[in-house]
Amino acid sequence: MSGLSCTPGSLGSGQSSTCTVTLTKAATATTAVALSSSTGLLSVPASLTINTGAASGSFTATAGTVTSDQSATLTASFGGQSRTATVSLVAATVVSGLSCSPSSVNAPGSSTCTVTLSKAAPAGGFAVTLSDNSASVSTPSGVTVAAGSASAQFTATVSSVSTDQAALITASCGGATQTFTLNLVATALAQEQIAGLDCKKLTLGAGQSTTCTVEMTRRVTAATVVSLSSSSGVLSVPPQVTVQAGSSSAAFTARAGYTSVPVDVTLTAILPGSSAHRVIRVLAAALPKVKAPSHVGASVSAPVRFSISAEDPQGLPTSLSVAGLPTGASYDRTTEEFTWTPGEGQDGEFTVSATAANSAGATSTEEIRIRVLKDKASVATIRNSADLSSDSFCSPGSWASLFGVAFTTLDPVVAAEVPLPARLGGVEVRINDSPVPHLFVSESQINFQCPRLPQPWVHRPGVAYIESELQVTVRAETGVTTAPFTGIMREAAPGLFTVDASGSGQGAVLIAGSYELAGPRNGAFPGRPARGGEYLAIFANGLGEAEEEVPVGSPAPLDRVIRLRNTVRVMLGGVPVEPEFAGLAPGAVGLNQINVRVPEGTPAGPAVPLRVEVVQSNGTIVSSNQVTVAIE
Repeated sequence: MSGLSCTPGSLGSGQSSTCTVTLTKAATATTAVALSSSTGLLSVPASLTINTGAASGSFTATAGTVTSDQSATLTASFGGQSRTATVSLVAATVVSGLSCSPSSVNAPGSSTCTVTLSKAAPAGGFAVTLSDNSASVSTPSGVTVAAGSASAQFTATVSSVSTDQAALITASCGGATQTFTLNLVATALAQEQIAGLDCKKLTLGAGQSTTCTVEMTRRVTAATVVSLSSSSGVLSVPPQVTVQAGSSSAAFTARAGYTSVPVDVTLTAILPGSSAHRVIRVLAAALPKVKAPSHVGASVSAPVRFSISAEDPQGLPTSLSVAGLPTGASYDRTTEEFTWTPGEGQDGEFTVSATAANSAGATSTEEIRIRVLKDKASVATIRNSADLSSDSFCSPGSWASLFGVAFTTLDPVVAAEVPLPARLGGVEVRINDSPVPHLFVSESQINFQCPRLPQPWVHRPGVAYIESELQVTVRAETGVTTAPFTGIMREAAPGLFTVDASGSGQGAVLIAGSYELAGPRNGAFPGRPARGGEYLAIFANGLGEAEEEVPVGSPAPLDRVIRLRNTVRVMLGGVPVEPEFAGLAPGAVGLNQINVRVPEGTPAGPAVPLRVEVVQSNGTIVSSNQVTVAIE
């Protein structure tokens, strides 16, 4: 075999070439020559047969669709010999792109347009036909791309227009067409203007965010950058937002930081010649909360264990530090458990401080007072069951929580029937030597209902409200009676219950007619923020005598409502609200209920402050602890 050649040696898409295999002499027998191609874009038969007596043979090589210039190598093989031939595959020159700058023209005006070819123009140049569909746009009938160049420019001239409109410019050649839409802007409307600035939420708590939207007077014809600013670092926004071409608005996020007092922040969106403003209120941050007992009773040589943890009402990340540990005591951050076994000589009072800090920089500290006694049964303190920080623990029929050590060796027990028993778990609390109803008893805590003491009330000099002395003792399950704990029977000792029984944070406040707490949607408990016009059922303790006496330890009737003698006022978000009912909770023992309607315009937020005030018989006012509810 002496050679392989193809004519023509250059092919476009779908074209063919005739290739010839030549032998050194005439074949003495029928000869099969194997054929192959280096690319699938050029196809050849698998073999060529050269008949006896012939010195050559031909076959056809056919090109497929060629999208880029390249070459193909054909190979003929016979008797251990091979010969090759190269065929050039040439892509067609077509229009591959059309663009104009600027894409929007303030009429009258012009735009420079560029036609782009799929590859450099051949010798003699490449002619492209141009057209448009608007009487307000003038383009040449065509443009020639110079030899060796892949693009050419032309000018689209725009005459005056009375309204914004669009023109379609078309470039075509070589069987391909490209288009570009040129926006024509009426001169009177060329200046983009801001129509307004709005935000989904106008009140934010620390760490919360809202989506704000800049509205334009119309759809902008080109990407428009709007500058943004905030009057206070308490509310952060990006420095700018871009309204994309063809849109009339753009959204951005405003995020609140930490502030100790409410702040009204003005957001501003600015374009040359126009601006818009929106005021957002950032509420004072609810402080992170330490969850720990305020008082702990202990005995020498008896192990002491309790939990110290931290949480944030707004769900922000928190950290906790514990200081002032007595000798031998430890706090495990993993289990959140304080452990200590006081040794000989460690009787007395100890104070441990726990500090919670959230990611917004707010902190709160709680002190845990540990009283270590030599006696096995002792009362450390008595507190209002709704507010464990209050030592005003008794008013007629109210609930009190007694803390100490060694009241019982049994497991904690809750009364299972009414009237409530005067002895529970082998433990008996006596006030002025008379037993009182018990709800709960454990080794270190007893919840009991305060009695109604005989009249007359005792008036103490210098004290504005009516009061009477109390002597509280506990007869433990072991038979030991504690030393008397002295207290005062108040006419009213108001306290609001909370979901974690600490006396602060989320209040035990239901949206009336449901079992949903008026709290944030955080998944910690079933609840949602209350709305203006809805009613709240607030559960309280120690609001004073009722108009109809119910025996202590017995539930209030279900067939009628019993109101309180004293006037009760509600403060919601710092605004006084008149309750529609304040009395005994039907079916409950010693529980007060206040029904109040949320006024329209009540301050909104995840932790709106709530407290109640009681006007006593002599005109003095006592206030409850402050809790929070969620309002939207």
